[in-house]
Amino acid sequence: MKSDHIQSISFQNNKVILKVGNTPLIIRVILFLTAFLFFLLPVGGLILNVSAGNGIAFSGIIMVAIFSLCGFYLLRISL
Repeated sequence: MKSDHIQSISFQNNKVILKVGNTPLIIRVILFLTAFLFFLLPVGGLILNVSAGNGIAFSGIIMVAIFSLCGFYLLRISL
């Protein structure tokens, strides 16, 4: 068991190289769907807010920006 950990870590040119396996497919699918919803839901809420006649609020733009950054990070993790 200990030799298994040693083979997954190597040192090359002052860099630590970690060799790990892929995550299970269901976890990647869940992360991808969550990232997609992080992009879709705030934009949909902003569109519904405008269509209801309330206009575009500054807080709505900030929330779209925050959720988009979180969605981008989750997309990077899932792929």
